[in-house]
Amino acid sequence: MKTMSSARTRLIALSIILAVVAALFFFNETVKRHPRTPSSASVAAEKPLEGGSASAPIKVVAFYPLNPGHRFIADYLLKFAGEHPGQVHVTTYDMQSPEGMKQWQSSGLNCAGVLINGKTKHDIKRGDRTESVDFVKRMGVDWKQEDFEALVKQLSEANSK
Repeated sequence: MKTMSSARTRLIALSIILAVVAALFFFNETVKRHPRTPSSASVAAEKPLEGGSASAPIKVVAFYPLNPGHRFIADYLLKFAGEHPGQVHVTTYDMQSPEGMKQWQSSGLNCAGVLINGKTKHDIKRGDRTESVDFVKRMGVDWKQEDFEALVKQLSEANSK
């Protein structure tokens, strides 16, 4: 009986050793493929990113952590400003950088979001109805690109009158 118990103990110990070696190998390969050095995107995020003309009548200031899960929002806004430079000026702050955190705290926001001409909440006219949209939190979930574009169109039309 002792021999069987001893063989079982050795088998369990060998299994544990193999599991630890496999885990260390996997961890080492992961670190090789994804080193923890700052990317150019995270280095660039230390300073605000801007797009469009500074003299544009519509001022957009966005506060998001510019990590892979949120960067697409800033990229969209900056691209839009580049396509509409006379209408929109966009400044995006990385909430995780010291300057971005300071600017976000002084903005009055308590979550990530977009200030459009100084406020997040806007009434957007869609045909014969008016919808209130708050440009806080996540684009695609809490507000949509179509909302932003409709608001810019509405503000641009109001500015041209």
